[in-house]
Amino acid sequence: MKYRLLIAACAFVAACNTPKQGTDFATLPANTLLAADSVKVEEDSLNNTYFSVKLQTSDKTAKGIYNVMATWGGNIADSKFTLPKGGEKFKPALHRETAPYSFMIGFHMEDDTTFYPYYQVKAEQGTIKMNYVKSYTFE
Repeated sequence: MKYRLLIAACAFVAACNTPKQGTDFATLPANTLLAADSVKVEEDSLNNTYFSVKLQTSDKTAKGIYNVMATWGGNIADSKFTLPKGGEKFKPALHRETAPYSFMIGFHMEDDTTFYPYYQVKAEQGTIKMNYVKSYTFE
Protein backbone atom coordinates (compact mmCIF):
# COMPACT_ATOMS: atom_id res chain seq x y z
CA MET A 1 0.00 0.00 0.00
CA LYS A 2 2.86 2.38 0.81
CA TYR A 3 4.28 1.93 -2.68
CA ARG A 4 0.96 2.69 -4.35
CA LEU A 5 0.66 5.91 -2.39
CA LEU A 6 4.25 6.84 -3.24
CA ILE A 7 3.71 6.18 -6.96
CA ALA A 8 0.42 8.11 -6.92
CA ALA A 9 2.11 11.03 -5.15
CA CYS A 10 4.97 11.04 -7.69
CA ALA A 11 2.51 10.98 -10.59
CA PHE A 12 0.54 13.86 -9.05
CA VAL A 13 3.68 15.96 -8.52
CA ALA A 14 4.87 15.18 -12.05
CA ALA A 15 1.52 16.22 -13.49
CA CYS A 16 1.56 19.47 -11.51
CA ASN A 17 5.11 20.29 -12.59
CA THR A 18 4.72 19.39 -16.26
CA PRO A 19 5.05 22.46 -18.53
CA LYS A 20 1.87 23.74 -20.09
CA GLN A 21 1.08 23.52 -23.80
CA GLY A 22 2.79 26.29 -25.75
CA THR A 23 5.80 26.44 -23.43
CA ASP A 24 9.13 27.00 -25.17
CA PHE A 25 11.05 24.02 -23.78
CA ALA A 26 14.41 25.63 -24.62
CA THR A 27 13.81 28.22 -21.88
CA LEU A 28 13.22 25.61 -19.16
CA PRO A 29 16.06 24.60 -16.82
CA ALA A 30 17.87 21.31 -17.48
CA ASN A 31 16.20 18.20 -16.02
CA THR A 32 12.70 19.70 -16.04
CA LEU A 33 10.19 16.85 -16.27
CA LEU A 34 8.20 17.04 -19.52
CA ALA A 35 6.43 13.67 -19.44
CA ALA A 36 6.41 10.49 -17.38
CA ASP A 37 4.50 7.23 -17.35
CA SER A 38 4.79 3.86 -15.66
CA VAL A 39 3.24 0.43 -15.80
CA LYS A 40 3.22 -2.31 -13.17
CA VAL A 41 5.33 -5.37 -13.97
CA GLU A 42 2.72 -8.11 -13.68
CA GLU A 43 5.29 -10.93 -13.64
CA ASP A 44 6.85 -9.64 -10.41
CA SER A 45 4.02 -9.44 -7.89
CA LEU A 46 6.37 -10.20 -5.00
CA ASN A 47 8.42 -7.00 -5.33
CA ASN A 48 5.73 -4.63 -6.61
CA THR A 49 7.98 -3.63 -9.54
CA TYR A 50 7.18 -0.91 -12.08
CA PHE A 51 8.61 -0.04 -15.50
CA SER A 52 8.71 3.73 -15.84
CA VAL A 53 9.93 6.24 -18.41
CA LYS A 54 10.67 9.94 -17.91
CA LEU A 55 11.33 12.59 -20.55
CA GLN A 56 13.27 15.65 -19.37
CA THR A 57 14.91 18.74 -20.78
CA SER A 58 18.70 18.83 -21.02
CA ASP A 59 21.27 21.60 -21.08
CA LYS A 60 21.08 21.32 -24.91
CA THR A 61 17.30 21.37 -25.37
CA ALA A 62 17.63 24.46 -27.60
CA LYS A 63 19.40 22.13 -30.06
CA GLY A 64 16.61 19.53 -29.75
CA ILE A 65 18.45 17.19 -27.33
CA TYR A 66 16.42 15.68 -24.47
CA ASN A 67 17.13 13.29 -21.57
CA VAL A 68 15.33 9.95 -21.29
CA MET A 69 15.36 7.88 -18.09
CA ALA A 70 13.84 4.44 -17.73
CA THR A 71 13.66 2.16 -14.70
CA TRP A 72 12.60 -1.44 -14.18
CA GLY A 73 12.66 -1.97 -10.45
CA GLY A 74 16.29 -1.39 -9.50
CA ASN A 75 17.57 -1.34 -13.09
CA ILE A 76 18.12 2.20 -14.36
CA ALA A 77 18.93 3.32 -17.91
CA ASP A 78 19.42 6.87 -19.08
CA SER A 79 20.09 8.24 -22.52
CA LYS A 80 19.60 11.27 -24.73
CA PHE A 81 17.77 11.61 -27.99
CA THR A 82 17.90 14.37 -30.56
CA LEU A 83 14.91 15.64 -32.52
CA PRO A 84 15.32 15.59 -36.32
CA LYS A 85 17.24 18.38 -38.07
CA GLY A 86 14.93 21.29 -38.67
CA GLY A 87 12.57 20.09 -35.92
CA GLU A 88 14.36 21.46 -32.86
CA LYS A 89 11.30 23.54 -31.91
CA PHE A 90 8.86 20.60 -32.05
CA LYS A 91 7.31 19.46 -28.77
CA PRO A 92 8.30 15.93 -27.71
CA ALA A 93 5.60 13.65 -26.28
CA LEU A 94 5.47 10.25 -24.57
CA HIS A 95 2.85 7.63 -25.54
CA ARG A 96 2.26 4.16 -24.13
CA GLU A 97 2.27 1.45 -26.80
CA THR A 98 0.00 -1.58 -26.97
CA ALA A 99 2.95 -3.95 -26.54
CA PRO A 100 3.68 -4.62 -22.87
CA TYR A 101 6.45 -2.51 -21.29
CA SER A 102 6.87 -0.32 -24.34
CA PHE A 103 6.68 3.46 -24.74
CA MET A 104 7.11 5.65 -27.80
CA ILE A 105 8.61 9.12 -27.71
CA GLY A 106 7.65 11.24 -30.63
CA PHE A 107 6.75 14.81 -31.35
CA HIS A 108 4.01 17.15 -32.46
CA MET A 109 4.71 19.74 -35.13
CA GLU A 110 3.69 23.33 -34.52
CA ASP A 111 -0.12 23.74 -34.68
CA ASP A 112 -0.57 20.02 -35.45
CA THR A 113 -1.98 17.37 -33.09
CA THR A 114 -0.59 14.43 -35.11
CA PHE A 115 1.85 12.30 -33.11
CA TYR A 116 4.99 11.37 -35.07
CA PRO A 117 6.70 8.29 -33.53
CA TYR A 118 10.47 8.64 -33.29
CA TYR A 119 12.23 6.94 -30.33
CA GLN A 120 11.19 3.75 -28.56
CA VAL A 121 11.85 2.75 -24.95
CA LYS A 122 10.98 -0.84 -24.07
CA ALA A 123 11.87 -3.48 -21.53
CA GLU A 124 11.73 -7.24 -21.28
CA GLN A 125 12.52 -9.12 -18.08
CA GLY A 126 14.45 -6.17 -16.68
CA THR A 127 16.48 -5.43 -19.83
CA ILE A 128 15.82 -1.88 -21.01
CA LYS A 129 16.32 -0.96 -24.67
CA MET A 130 16.14 2.47 -26.31
CA ASN A 131 16.39 3.11 -30.03
CA TYR A 132 15.28 5.35 -32.89
CA VAL A 133 12.47 3.83 -34.94
CA LYS A 134 12.01 6.39 -37.74
CA SER A 135 13.92 9.20 -39.36
CA TYR A 136 12.60 12.59 -40.42
CA THR A 137 14.20 15.69 -41.90
CA PHE A 138 12.71 19.17 -42.05
CA GLU A 139 15.48 21.24 -43.62
